[in-house]
Amino acid sequence: ALDDIKVNSKLTLNLGVRWDLFGHVFDRDNKGSIRTLTFEPGKAQTINGMFVPELIPNPGGNPNLYDINWKQVMPRIGLAYRFSDKMVLRMGSGQYYNAQQINNFQILNLQPPLSGSNVLQNDRVNPLATIDNPFATGGGPAAPTALLMLGNVQPNGRSNFLNNNIWQWTAELERTFGDDFVFGIAYIGNKGSHLDQTVSNFNNPDPGPAAIQGRRPIQFYIDSLSPSVLRPLGTIRYLDSGRSSIYNALQARTEKRFSRGYTFVGSFNYQKSLATGYSVNESGPFASNVPQDPRNIAADRGRFALDQRFRFVFSNVWELPFFRGSAGRTRFFLGGWSINGIVQLTSGFPLTIGQSGDSMNTGSASAPRPNIAPGAVVQRVMEDRTVQRWFNTSAFVRAKCAGCAGDGITTGKGYGNAGVGLIDAPAQKTWDFALFKEFRIRESQRIQFRWEAFNFLNTPQFNAPDITLGDAAFGRITSTITNNREMQFALKYSF
Repeated sequence: ALDDIKVNSKLTLNLGVRWDLFGHVFDRDNKGSIRTLTFEPGKAQTINGMFVPELIPNPGGNPNLYDINWKQVMPRIGLAYRFSDKMVLRMGSGQYYNAQQINNFQILNLQPPLSGSNVLQNDRVNPLATIDNPFATGGGPAAPTALLMLGNVQPNGRSNFLNNNIWQWTAELERTFGDDFVFGIAYIGNKGSHLDQTVSNFNNPDPGPAAIQGRRPIQFYIDSLSPSVLRPLGTIRYLDSGRSSIYNALQARTEKRFSRGYTFVGSFNYQKSLATGYSVNESGPFASNVPQDPRNIAADRGRFALDQRFRFVFSNVWELPFFRGSAGRTRFFLGGWSINGIVQLTSGFPLTIGQSGDSMNTGSASAPRPNIAPGAVVQRVMEDRTVQRWFNTSAFVRAKCAGCAGDGITTGKGYGNAGVGLIDAPAQKTWDFALFKEFRIRESQRIQFRWEAFNFLNTPQFNAPDITLGDAAFGRITSTITNNREMQFALKYSF
């Protein structure tokens, strides 16, 4: 339901409400290939003092594997207040529920018995696997199985796979000057909750020196096909829907509407975005979408990996007035020229520092971060940075578990204490330029010549530095993120 209410000649309200229902996802061919681990009482068991979840349902069944939200009521409100014929205030807020990624359910078919994989973890203290025999298990039990499960588990043990819940709000003051110039300034914000995240290291142990499998929080599972058989469990890919984000921005915009052959649009954005967790398909270019500590994901809260603090964009089109009123050969060769351009100035994306190897001994799918050296200061933008040393590399030291061999220091449980998004990647400064020439053949026929140059000034746009402690190039920039100047020529015939 949506309605406009004109309170008076200056104030207009827009009120609305929407209700959506997103039903359960089913296996369309009814083969029951979509399966998940469950913690539900009566299915999950306690065996020999250990919690053992169950893999359900039996192939061929198609039950509801999770609970849904029936209360997705979304209010919206907006208002427009006209101070004068040249100035208006617009405000609005609304709530929006959106379905999570459907491929989260598609990958649930990667489970036994129709599919599946195993985890072969070589003991770093007493390794059995070698180059000649990489799958050696020493004659012990079968390799643990890697499984997936729907997250956001409720106290009753069932998953409540929620759709993301987004609140958005905005307030903009817009003012016109003359007949063709517009200026606006706005505050934009949104808050997200129930965002999806794949926690691929959900069953990894905390840092420690002993064998990984014996330290996993959940070491065994049972299958509904044979619930009396205890099976070794390796990694769990936990499809969670409980992450959050917050975004606030100040935006300014200027626009000259097309008149006398010229138009431009300029916009500036000053923002800050914080988040906890990232979708497996939506992480930023220089951050991990896997939490370091799967049982303390809140420790990964920080600058969102796509947070560009400043962004300025200016685009223009100018039809050169020279010789446009001429005729004959003068108009044909010297008239009809125009120039276009796009200038972009942006801050760099946040960088999250990681470390190589597994000095925490937490197993595959881990995303370890280092410690910050005692007394060290990490600057978001280091004053004396160079491409050879973009940030203070000496501010980071390897994190390792207590009792583990090798260099490094141990803090807390053994995880690194360096946060996420501590450093900015290089800023980007580009100017794309185009020169057009239009030849009028007849009244209804034209040929347009186009010369376009991307990164017109051929300014190197540096990529992020190496952000993995332990790499030989740690802290060094070794490439560019965009190409050097590229030019293209084209002819366009219009009739």
